[in-house]
Amino acid sequence: MLVELTNAPRPYPWGDRESLSTWQRRPTAEQPEAELWLGTHTGSEASVVTPSGGEQLLSRFLAEQDLSPQLPFLVKVLAAAKPLSIQVHPTQEHARTGFASEELAGIDLSSPQRNYKDTSDKPEVMVAWSDQFEALVGFQDRQGMESTLRAMESLLGASGPTRPLWDALDQGVDSAIEWLVTRESESAELAQVITEAFAHRAGASGTEPVWQTWASVIPHYPGDPGIIVASFLNLLTLRKGEALFVPAGIVHAYIKGFGLEVMAPSDNVVRGGLTDKHVDRPQLARLVVRDSYTSARLTPRIAEDTADEFEVPGVPFSIRRVAGERVTLGLASPLPIVIVVHEGTSEVLWDESTESLEAGRAYLWAPKHETTCTMEVTGTVYLVSPG
Repeated sequence: MLVELTNAPRPYPWGDRESLSTWQRRPTAEQPEAELWLGTHTGSEASVVTPSGGEQLLSRFLAEQDLSPQLPFLVKVLAAAKPLSIQVHPTQEHARTGFASEELAGIDLSSPQRNYKDTSDKPEVMVAWSDQFEALVGFQDRQGMESTLRAMESLLGASGPTRPLWDALDQGVDSAIEWLVTRESESAELAQVITEAFAHRAGASGTEPVWQTWASVIPHYPGDPGIIVASFLNLLTLRKGEALFVPAGIVHAYIKGFGLEVMAPSDNVVRGGLTDKHVDRPQLARLVVRDSYTSARLTPRIAEDTADEFEVPGVPFSIRRVAGERVTLGLASPLPIVIVVHEGTSEVLWDESTESLEAGRAYLWAPKHETTCTMEVTGTVYLVSPG
């Protein structure tokens, strides 16, 4: 069975007004639209479009098909016009203990002070749909940190307040990270100095990547302590169709772009800056991996059915991409698949039935028995299934 999924975009202020509406062939939105959730998470559960044109919650539909009412993954279409927060996601163990602790403390699930909305970890993959997608992912290695510190000295002068960070880095990358995630007052002072000096430079810049980071985050969050953590993260620019992976404990912040995000079904976020939302630096310091992370990029492999597959170990989902192909897929119940059509039109043929798929829409494939499905794709389609 193939059914269409629908939901209302989340109106977070960092979203944009055009990406989601253009993709869905709607008029330009009147307010920012940041995320379209396509899953069963209660934070914004998707619905199934019924034959009569009505809507039914996805979890209820799945239960009526004798399937688990909860998908083991959450798919989002994400549109960022300005930086998201500096953040980290917990491991399964941290999620369980953090959730229990906040429950015991009586913090309401809807409270802005809440870090843990559920007991799941949240590894995530981002696939770029825009021509470029910019992100900060993972702490730099020693060479990268040294380059960043030299850029700070170029901006602030050799006598600038970078000596404590040099001293920490002399003891190792882990020591430098410890300084970055625990020295909030020192970070705030340094962020203010950098903000003022950057504004004084009036567009002049150096060759180090951190100059681009500053240009991306300082205008939106001048003086924010998160500027300092952001300075020591790897700046990645994905081209259309490229992907990155963020495991638990890796500090990151998406900067700008439009894309498909797939994750474990969780809304657990611990923020460390670059946001007007709740920031919990001590909790972030508890979760963060104190090591460099320079392997965020994912390279898809060609699967046997000629679809591109993004292989990510240890996650509860798999992602396949089909572009301009006629592909035969063996799909077995009870494994529902979320199909998101990025571009173009496609047709799905199975059991002598044919369904058309349109760009800007998402679908759920939930066969009642093992069957073979043939897809004729003239654009680009992503299939997310339990891993």
